[in-house]
Amino acid sequence: AAGAIAQASADVFRTGSLATLQRWLDALPDEVVRGDSELATFQGWLFFFTGRVDQAGTYADAADHSLHPDSTATSRGRLLALKAHSALCADDLDAAVRFSREALEWLDPSEAEFRNLTSNLLGQVLEAKGDVVAAAEVYGEAARGERAAGGGVGALVVLTNLVFALNELGQRREAVTICRQAVEGGTAFPDPTLPVDQGIYLAWSLLSHEADELELAQVQVTQALEPIEQAKIAEGVLWGLFILARVHLAWGKLSQARQVAREGRILADRRDFYEGKQQWFAAVEAQASLLEGDLTEAQRWAETAGLSPADTPHHWDEFPYLVYVRILLAQDRLEDAQQLLGTLEGSASRGARLRKLITVYLLQAIALQRTGRRAEALARVEKALNLAA
Repeated sequence: AAGAIAQASADVFRTGSLATLQRWLDALPDEVVRGDSELATFQGWLFFFTGRVDQAGTYADAADHSLHPDSTATSRGRLLALKAHSALCADDLDAAVRFSREALEWLDPSEAEFRNLTSNLLGQVLEAKGDVVAAAEVYGEAARGERAAGGGVGALVVLTNLVFALNELGQRREAVTICRQAVEGGTAFPDPTLPVDQGIYLAWSLLSHEADELELAQVQVTQALEPIEQAKIAEGVLWGLFILARVHLAWGKLSQARQVAREGRILADRRDFYEGKQQWFAAVEAQASLLEGDLTEAQRWAETAGLSPADTPHHWDEFPYLVYVRILLAQDRLEDAQQLLGTLEGSASRGARLRKLITVYLLQAIALQRTGRRAEALARVEKALNLAA
């Protein structure tokens, strides 16, 4: 049984049937899974996708221990790719890069799924270092390779991160084009559990939300969440809930926004995610309080989160800090708001993250107008308008 599952694992994994593969592995004694490098590697990947990163690392270690000297290059490459992902989650960026490069040396072009998951990881390392421009280039190269070889989990992950990165860089038209092409192109796999042309609506929904096409955004994110939840890709579910909560916020449906944000926060708490993602959802709830006029509750969140105007946020943490700026403005703490906005402006400018600059400029305009500096406020609005156009 173990041999049959090991032979079938790659195809099942590639089509996104992760729940099916998990059922198969659950049917085997754990010592059998840990004692077979191939099975232990795939178990590690399943734990990684479902957000149980610590357990993924233990199975990577077991796979490493049971790796036979005569193991194929493909088996070694898949294991190294898993070790690279575990290293990133442990914030060991150097090890993540080292394992990724080794994995790509072992994986031949026919292993497009794992090659592109590995290339995608290199992009995430670059993002972790704050270089979204370089990350977008890596995602783009991986997406072109994946598209040529067919679709699958790797294609969805690469394309989603590419769309998010392009949006950060202010290249919205290109991002929308990629989403449209993915939907029109479909996928090369027969009857996949996780088709790319459905999952890509997750990324597209963020673009629709930011265009104030809220009804379309809600339809898209809901359409994407179903196959992503079915495939048990926790990171995708988390992103979907975050986008959906923001759609409700934009619509003024504050109770729905709170409900979705609470669901996302619970999921993030249960998984070994980057800790900042819990604050994404807490910030949504704080913004809902702010929109309700409950400044006390919003301030309580900021204090609990330990936010300060003197902080230098990583770009992954900017959403909570932008909510914090709105709280400072509501409290008339204009100097504190301007200090934090200046830091955010510098970071976004250096990283060419034009999308974030639009929001920063508009918030700066509000602060400047409140202090009577109308001409400077108008200049900021003009900058935001030029970027948006």
